Parts: sequence; structure tokens; C-alpha cells
Amino acid sequence: MKIKLKLVLISIVIAGIIFLKGNLSVEAMENKRVLILNSYDIGLQWTRDVNSGIDSILKKEKNLEIQYEFMDTKNYSMEEYMKFFYDTYKIKYKEVKFDLVICSDNDALDFMLKYGKEIFKDPPVIFCGINNYDEYNLPNNKNITGVVEEIDIKSTIQSIFEIQPNTKDIVVICDSSTTGKINEADARAVSEKFKDRVNFHFYRDISVDKLKENAEKLGKDTVLLNVAQLRNKEGKFIPYEKTGAALKGFDLPIYTCWDFLVGDKFIGGKVIGGYSPGETAAKLALKILKGHKASNLPVVTKCPSRYVFNYNELHKYVTNLDNLPKDYLIINEPFSFYKEYKKIIWHVILVISALVFFIIILMFNIKTRVLSERKLMENYEELTAVHEELAATEEELRAQYEELQEREQEVNNIQERYKLAVDGANDVIWEWDMVKNEFFFSDKWENVTGYSMDTKEPIVDILKKVVLYEDLEAVFTKVQEHINGYFPYFHIEFRINKISGERRWIYTRGKVLRDKRGNAIKMAGSITDITNIKDVQERNQFLSYYDELTSLPNRSFGIEILKRKVNEAKIYNEKGAAIYFDIDNFKNINDTLGHNYGDELLKEVGKRIQGILNDEETICRIGGDEFLIIQWGISDINTVKNFAEEIIKCFQEPFKIKDKKVFTTVSIGISVFPDDGITEESIFKNVDTAMNKAKDSGKNRYLFYDSNMHSELMRKSELEKRLRKAIDNGELKLVFQPQVELNEEKIVASEVLLRWISDEFGFVSPEEFIPLAEETGLIIPIGKWVLEQACLINKQWMDEGYAPKIVGVNVSVIQLKDENFLENLREILHETNLQPEYLELEITESVVMEELDETLKILNEIRFMGVNISLDDFGTGYSSLSYLKELPINKLKIDKSFIDKIQHDESSKEIVDGIIQLAHKIELTVLAEGVETKEQLDILKNMNCDKIQGYYFSKPISKEEFEKMC
Repeated sequence: MKIKLKLVLISIVIAGIIFLKGNLSVEAMENKRVLILNSYDIGLQWTRDVNSGIDSILKKEKNLEIQYEFMDTKNYSMEEYMKFFYDTYKIKYKEVKFDLVICSDNDALDFMLKYGKEIFKDPPVIFCGINNYDEYNLPNNKNITGVVEEIDIKSTIQSIFEIQPNTKDIVVICDSSTTGKINEADARAVSEKFKDRVNFHFYRDISVDKLKENAEKLGKDTVLLNVAQLRNKEGKFIPYEKTGAALKGFDLPIYTCWDFLVGDKFIGGKVIGGYSPGETAAKLALKILKGHKASNLPVVTKCPSRYVFNYNELHKYVTNLDNLPKDYLIINEPFSFYKEYKKIIWHVILVISALVFFIIILMFNIKTRVLSERKLMENYEELTAVHEELAATEEELRAQYEELQEREQEVNNIQERYKLAVDGANDVIWEWDMVKNEFFFSDKWENVTGYSMDTKEPIVDILKKVVLYEDLEAVFTKVQEHINGYFPYFHIEFRINKISGERRWIYTRGKVLRDKRGNAIKMAGSITDITNIKDVQERNQFLSYYDELTSLPNRSFGIEILKRKVNEAKIYNEKGAAIYFDIDNFKNINDTLGHNYGDELLKEVGKRIQGILNDEETICRIGGDEFLIIQWGISDINTVKNFAEEIIKCFQEPFKIKDKKVFTTVSIGISVFPDDGITEESIFKNVDTAMNKAKDSGKNRYLFYDSNMHSELMRKSELEKRLRKAIDNGELKLVFQPQVELNEEKIVASEVLLRWISDEFGFVSPEEFIPLAEETGLIIPIGKWVLEQACLINKQWMDEGYAPKIVGVNVSVIQLKDENFLENLREILHETNLQPEYLELEITESVVMEELDETLKILNEIRFMGVNISLDDFGTGYSSLSYLKELPINKLKIDKSFIDKIQHDESSKEIVDGIIQLAHKIELTVLAEGVETKEQLDILKNMNCDKIQGYYFSKPISKEEFEKMC
């Protein structure tokens, strides 16, 4: 048993190997680290519900680093096991300080009370799911608060009596876990209150078969109350989610106190859930992380519960549902059209009734109207006779009146057309009687200028009052030139001041009317308000040279300035610098806070950088989060270096955006002209290259351009071109590294590795061309080729009489995401006629954890084909046991970094031993990578490692060398 406990200990150590840290901090408070310590395994539904409730609150905070631990005390509850956790966490978190620990259930809290101060440096503690809260005497501990769990056994038993009053025996299912014992004690205390009414039977850690045997002896008036977990024939706990299936053969009603059990085979009861306590605990945690003291936050003692019943089970065992407790919830109830749409049905009935009522009223009104029309018709006939008498007299008068009316109509038509034209025009219509010196404006004059019309006011006074002083002389000149006959028409654009003080642009046009002698006697025209047109023209002109968001010079203007300064540098023998920078991880800001925050950040960056510029420096926004600063008249290179360091300092203080502090950095590229180029195109290309190199080198830095950067880019570009043709040119080769069965020391498999020997570049390292292939997507056709060749060669070996061996091929995440991957795999196996059990696909933990659910579907499909799967580099990635047992893998490959240390580092040796024992426990084969010495080999053999791979036995070798070795 101690060995088993030791295995679990080491497995948990592996689960915490890697802590990821982000480059960009966007936070409303300082970065915090939180540990969620669970008493039970993640496979327990209660644990998952609690963690879901916690995650629903804490994962909204972008600045929290959350670590999870699962102690699994449902299966292991001995004191030594807790001691192993103590030893494990003491090593694992030696250099880690948590700002807060959340304990789920009693065992986790017991562990924190006993060891928390020593291991975790006494952080504040939030607990949830605690049953025996009063026994802890926690008020004396000033650094702890939380949420108490209390299942309502009494109310559940009362509901049994209400809906099944003939009950004679109640069988209570208990277990020996910490929580199980507490629940059993509560149930026994409640049973004392009802012992005169019903017989109670308590079964602890009972198997399903034994429970069925005992329950059948008690008779039909027996019910089951489940307050714990059942066990199977082997004595292991049955997961809660499988309890219903395990009880399928029971013909007795079963009650429970937890919401996640209400369903198959369970009637229900007064239930609680794990989500709400987890959510409440997380809210308390946020308050503490933001400055509140745990001692000021009272313990939440009310655990919310409600009556929930399963429709199917109720109707199976209960005939009268009228006795159900108040405020109950029924689940799995069949669909009822009337119940679902009761309100809508009654609304429709009311609407139809109202329509019928209105139709009756309408018919009555129609009938009344018909009678009235009939009466009117009779009156009309009487009036017709009188009308005919008057008609004769009217005819005589009409002839005399018509002639006068025709002439009057002609005059009215002319006046109406003129008025309609004036009123309908958007423009002001004006007329100047030059003989009387009187001016007329249409009504829109007051809308345009704000001044009322005064026909007696002289034209000169009107113009002086309205026209902007700077434009007045031009207006007088244009009017006089037209009167003098220089131009056939008068037209001009000028500015006016409205009576309100607002300035407007207007366009005036007109024409003079002359008498028979050619003298100007009248002038008329129109006035149009063109302010909006002028605003659009000015804005378009602004946007041609300036960025709309930041009001900085835009890319076009920036390139024009750079061109001018590069030419001036050549003419006047001066030097300048182009400084190109972009904001690191700007996309994360847009994704996490939204584009509004991103836009505001760009504005603030522009303002902050402008604050350090002098008259010989200009900043432009090139696009997105990229900026260009042009610096000229520099005396030496240190001037540029100092300025670049000032830019980096500008980003050391956070940017205050709305209600948040935004932390970020910049990557800067610098190109000096004319040293680095004599055209604006070459300078801009070089400074862009330097900026990208700075970003690739780790960000938050500046780099000057040098020719080697261009060479690196050219090499990468040329490598990509050659890599696209590498398969067709026969430049890709496969090598094989043997995998040896340790006990008999014979070759049982090989790992296929890819080598590229280019006709142009010679040997290209996989560390250089594999990332390039993944970046460009070439890994998909190359990976397919490797699979085809590996399967074909392995089948040839078997056909030539070599002993069958498994060939392992590495697969990247990009290949797995390819929608044709599974189909290609099937075709390759079919075309090469290789049995799938002789192919093994090697994947890394990072591949598995990227889109886990989708990846699991693909891996299960691969296993369904019969192809083996091994988990490569185990221990360097996520290393989660909760996921390991879900993966459809055959083999575990321990990473070389652990093997390197096993002969002189006791911790590494213990970890490797734990991995091997654990893997064997879950029926996985273990292979150790990177075995290089006899001492390593002997240690692994003593640990019962299955297979090895490494230079001790053989380096990767060609196909022909591998055949000779076999």
C-alpha cells in the first residue's frame, strides 16, 4: 500500500512541473497566484461542480494564475497518505508563494490547518463543502473564512413520509470517507427523531450486490436514502455519475441529498449542489485578493437547497402527487402543449373574444348607417327639384363671370408658380433693384444668416454686416466686374458671420438685367449654403495626410517626410534615423479588453511619445499598432540609442485606459540613413526588418539594422522555396533510431526521424526546417510523405523476412488539425498493406492539450483503426494524470531531461520510478528516451522499465544500417 501511495505522490509532483508566465499584463490589480486544493479526484461530480463554480468567477480575472491539486481522499485516507502530500508539496512549492488557498471539503481544510503555515507560508484560506464546521473552532483562526456544506437529511426524510406515507423501512447508504462519516452521523441523529415511525438500516461501504440482497429481504415498503458512494465487487468506489446505472436492477424508490444524482433511478429529495458553494467561495476569494481581510468576512453557513424530483421515478412509485412539498421542481417531465403555452392560449382566446365583440358592434353600426343613407336619399330627391330651378338662373350669370375668372386665373397661376419656385428652392432667392437701391431676399435668408430682411437697407451695408471682413473686398470686386460687363455671370464663394456668431460658407451667383440703352437696372440670383461641402473637402484633405484616430501624420505623409529627409541627408551631408516600433502583444489587448480599449491605447501612446520629441523629430502612425519616428540632424549613434531607451521608458509606466491599467512594451527597429540606404524604400524595408528581429529576440528592446538581418530573412525565404521542392528533388531522408526491449536487449521497434540534405544548403538541422515547415503549412505534405515512406519500408522489411517491428512516426498538431489527416492515414495503410498494429504515432503533451475535446475524438478514431499511439516527451508539458487516464495511448515515453539526472539526482530518480510504476498500473508500456550510459541502463532495468532508446544502444541510422543491425 505504501508503494501505491508513493506512486500517487510522484504523479502529483509531475502534474506541477511547468508554470506558464505571460509577457503582457492587463490588470486592474497586481498579479495574484491562487491554489485550489481539492479533497477528491476530478472524476467526482461534486468536485467538478465545485471547481466549475469557482472557475465561473475567478477565470473572469485575467491577472490570476490558478493552480489545481486533487488529493483523492475518497480512495486513500490513511495518515501516511497525508504525510506523502506533505512531503510532495513541501518540495513542489518550496519557491512558490500563494496569495490565497481555496479548500474543497474537509480533508483539504484539515491538511491546510495542519501544514498550511509551514508549506504555503500561511496564506488566507477560503473553504467550501465543510460538514462539521463547529468542530474546527475556526473563529480563533483570523486568516480563514468560507462556505459551510450541510445536506438537508431531515427534510428529505420528511418528504419521504409525505409522498410515500406507507414506508416502513429506510435503508441509509454510507461510506467511510471523512465526509461520508459526517453525513452518516447526521443521518443517525435525524433517525432518532423518526425511530417510532419507521425502521432505519445503515450500511457503510456496501457493494451494490450486497445492498440489493439486504434490501430485498425488507419488503416493498422500503426506500433507499443515498448519502454516500456505493462500492463495486472489488470494493472500489462507484463514481456518482455511474450510480444510477449500477442501481438499474433495483425495484425500490431511491432518494438523495445531492442535485447531480437526481435522474436515472433516483426520485430526488431536498438537494444541494457543488456549483453554488464554489461560486460563493470564489466571490469571497476576490474580496480578499482585492484587500479585504479574511477575519472581516463572515462564514456563509446557509447552504442553498430545494426540493427536486424526477418525473419518471415519481410516477413509478408515487400515485398521489398532491402531497409533494411546497416550492418543488420536477425534472424530465414530458412535454405538455397546454402547460407550455398556457398564457399564449388564454391570450388568443381573449383576442378572439374581443374581435367577436367588435364585429357585433360593427354590424350594428353598418345597419344604422344603411338606414341613415336611405333617409338622406329621400331628402336629396327633394333638393334636386329645387336645384334645377336655380340652375337656369345660375347659367345666365356664369357666362358673364367666366371671362373675368379666366383672366384672374392667369394672373394667379403666374404668381403661384413664382411663389412655389421661391419657397421650394433650397437656396435664398435675391433681387436688387439698382434704380431704387432696394434689396429683396426670400424667406430662407433668415435661415442662412439669422438676420431679418430689410428691403430699404443699402446693399453695401448688408454686405459689410454679413460678409467676413477678409472676403469683403473680393465680393465687391466680383460684383463690380460683372456690372461693368467683364463676365456674363456673377458667381463667388465667401464666408459669412451669422447673427449667432457661427461662421458659414456660401456660394452666390446672379445676373444683371439692363435697359434698352445697356444700363444695369436690376440684378437677381441665388445664395447656397455650402458649409457642409467645404467641411467634407477640408476633412478629406486632412485624412490624406493624417491618421483619423490619433491625428498623427499617416503612412503616406510619413513616407513623404522620410523621402525628403533622406534626400536632405545626401545633399547636406547629414545623418538621420528611422525608428520603427510596434506595441508588443497588442492583439491580446484587443481580444481581452475590446477594440475600444485598443484604440484608446493607440491615442495614449501617440501622446506619450510626442511628449519626448523635439523639433527635429516627427512621429507617424503607419497602421495598426505600428509607428515611425523620423529623427534628423543626429551627431552620433549614441543620440539614437538614448532616444530609443527613452521610448522604452515611456512604456514602463502603465497606461490608464478608462477604468483599467494597461501594461505593455515595445519592439523597436532602427535604421540610420544614408549609412543603411539612400532611398526611402530601402530605409523603410531595413527598419521593418530590424523591428521584426527585435520582436523575435524577445520583445521590449531595440535593434539597429545590419546586413546580417537581411541575410537571415533571405536564408529563411530561400529555405522555404527549397523545402517546397525537397520531396520532388529527393532531398528528404529517413533515419531510424532503434527502440530496445530492456530485459532481452533486442530491437522491437524504431522511431523514424526526418533529415534534409539540400543540394544548395547542405545539411539543414531539423530544429531549423521543422518549425519553418509548421509555420508555412508544408508540414502537412511532408508529414504525409514521411508516413507513406515509413509504412512502405516497414512492410518491405517484413516481406523480406525481418522480424515484425513497430515503426514510430512523429505527428504535429498542425497535421492532426488537417481535415484530411484521418482519411490520408487510412489510404496509406491500405495502399502499403501494412497492418495498423505495426504503426505507432508519437504525439507530445502540447499537441494533446490544444483543443483537448477535438483532439481526443481524432485520437480515438486512430486507435479504432488499430494504430498505436505513444505520448512523447512526457513530463515536460502539462503532465496531468486526470487527462492521462482518458487518453487512448499505448506507450509513455519519459523525456530525456529526467533520464540525464537519474544517476546523481535522487528526486529525478524517484520521479522516473513513480512514472514507470504508475504507467504499469494503468497498463501502459514505458520507454525511456536519451539513455547514454551503462549506469542509466542498470537503474532503469531495476525500475522495471520496458524499453529504452538512446545513444547507449544506437544513434539514428540509415535504412541500410538498421537492416544490418537487425
